[in-house]
Amino acid sequence: MTLKFLGPTPEDRLPKIVEILKKVAESQKTFSVIFSGTGFFPSTKNPKIFWAGVEDTSGKLHSMVQQIEKELETAGFQKENRIYVPHLTVAKIRSPETGVTRQKNNTMQSSKMLHSLELDMKRDFGSSEVRELILYQSQPTPDGSSYNALIRIPLKQVSTPASP
Repeated sequence: MTLKFLGPTPEDRLPKIVEILKKVAESQKTFSVIFSGTGFFPSTKNPKIFWAGVEDTSGKLHSMVQQIEKELETAGFQKENRIYVPHLTVAKIRSPETGVTRQKNNTMQSSKMLHSLELDMKRDFGSSEVRELILYQSQPTPDGSSYNALIRIPLKQVSTPASP
């Protein structure tokens, strides 16, 4: 689940990014999100991304995203102008003919697949605990992007009361 996409970033800016993420992680306790529903970006007519929705019932995810956004903007990074829509990217849809992300040329086979996925758009997939922030580096390749975790920063653990 992407909280903030930075785009091409000079290596000398990484220490500041890590410092910001550590600051945010220290102020955030672990929390749960629910995966529910599916959809396509930008639309079902021109699908490029198949996603599962993320419900933030506690509001902690949105709070964390706002804090990251604010801290990074203060450090000179571009502010995101779009509203944050939490989602988990399940697949990037590519054209079977060219291997590149699909434009408007749906084949019969991919149309059937998309239709079957649309039928499941309201399904619940369970929940997951958010326990850490991970800074990833993405490397575009001809076969799609590869992702390398540069650093993992744990959130504060929620303490459970001791049993009597």
